[in-house]
Amino acid sequence: MGHQSSRRSGYGHLVLVILLAVVVLGAAIWVATRKENSSTLTENQSADAVVAVNEATDATADWKTVVFNDLTIKYSPTWAYTYNAKFPTTASLATDVKRTADTGEIQSLSIRLEVSAYSSDSLEDAVEKLATTGEGFSLANKQTMTINGLPALRYNDSGCCGSHANNVFFLANGKLYDVSAGVGGVLTDADLASFEPTFLTFLSKITF
Repeated sequence: MGHQSSRRSGYGHLVLVILLAVVVLGAAIWVATRKENSSTLTENQSADAVVAVNEATDATADWKTVVFNDLTIKYSPTWAYTYNAKFPTTASLATDVKRTADTGEIQSLSIRLEVSAYSSDSLEDAVEKLATTGEGFSLANKQTMTINGLPALRYNDSGCCGSHANNVFFLANGKLYDVSAGVGGVLTDADLASFEPTFLTFLSKITF
């Protein structure tokens, strides 16, 4: 009888240990599952937040895309893109064209793109050679800059006849590109300065 009582007591302890182990294991699995679900939810929420912020801060999200001489550019849907296959080395974007109320004189803000071959290893030499051909731009006020990591040179020119321009040159795809922002008519350097943020955004969206 004593042995049977001991066995029963031992069996009881074993069953109790097994039950406790099952409970502990189940609790551990439940906690781990909650943490995983919470982590996944947080990651998804963070990803959604990043997408929302990017969409909210990208003012060029609705800009159109076009390829000009192996150069991919983006421009506002309110701009007019002009390209004539008869003159394949040039294109233009009219960003704001108006006429004055009193005289009807045209006042415009525009971006012009030109491409040409070059025979120089140096960007500066290529630009200087182009300037000597009478292309109509000045080498005054030179500045260095980069466009998506590519070296570029910028020249600011206040020309004749109400013309003001910023010319940005860079070498890519075996070609010399000239991207210029200009104003004409009664617009002034101040108008061009106010257009500066838009011009820089346009340059930052160029890909090669």
